[in-house]
Amino acid sequence: MLYTNGTYSLSAPKLLEFSTNTGTKDLPLFQPPALNLKAKVLEKLDLTNVRSLTTINLDSDHTPKLKEVILTGTNIATVTLPVGSRLTKVHYPATLTNLTITDNEGL
Repeated sequence: MLYTNGTYSLSAPKLLEFSTNTGTKDLPLFQPPALNLKAKVLEKLDLTNVRSLTTINLDSDHTPKLKEVILTGTNIATVTLPVGSRLTKVHYPATLTNLTITDNEGL
């Protein structure tokens, strides 16, 4: 993981699941304002209660196998889902104002 100019960049070629969910009402310690992912086999992304998060890159070149995304409790206003992704479950934050879905048969 690399932190540059307020953005965390996570490059993990074999990562299947990434979760910050503590399973309680406690906030996770991981609180970046922005997150870029490069995880070609990532299937589940759970960023529950990462309240500092306002920007996320779910580019289809970087997360093509994503099946489930949980953004509940974040402050993300705009989400662009990976083009042609395999998503079947998406949990959106209350702050969401713009959603882009392109060529996703699972939703």
